[in-house]
Amino acid sequence: MSTNFPFSSSEVTGLFLNVILSGPQGSAQMYQKTMVDNIGYAVRQNGGTPEGSGQPAGSPSINSLAVWTMNVQASDQAPAPIAALQAQAHADAAALGNLANDPNADLNALVAATRYVLIDMSRDYLETLIATSDGYTARLANVSDVMAYFDRPRITFISAALTSTAQGKLHQ
Repeated sequence: MSTNFPFSSSEVTGLFLNVILSGPQGSAQMYQKTMVDNIGYAVRQNGGTPEGSGQPAGSPSINSLAVWTMNVQASDQAPAPIAALQAQAHADAAALGNLANDPNADLNALVAATRYVLIDMSRDYLETLIATSDGYTARLANVSDVMAYFDRPRITFISAALTSTAQGKLHQ
């Protein structure tokens, strides 16, 4: 992603998320997630020349149809938030459908509605993944005659993006 700021010629080469978990019962622990890295790990660590960003010329690394969802959770997933997320996803999908069928719909409104649906889908997927993991953990603990519990919060991170094909069709 380039900038058009006056007298500037910088380019975004990477975007990283750092999370530090700390609490009274343990030392701080840092986790890092690479969200975008246009030059690569080897070049960042050892120097050198990157072989290109992997992005088509003029195509930004970060756009309005790319979302990242993070969940930090210290206990089992309750089912109620999943139902609420699914209800919101259905409402947002219906709103997107209405906009898509309106020949006078504003492009910015369509992009915003699409982004909301993508966010809903990624949040629902993440919550369902965590609930499924909790179910498997409980079953494994039961058959193993042990107690399973979290001694540190779980950090779960997913990303989703819509991109277009050479034919102009969107895919996730």
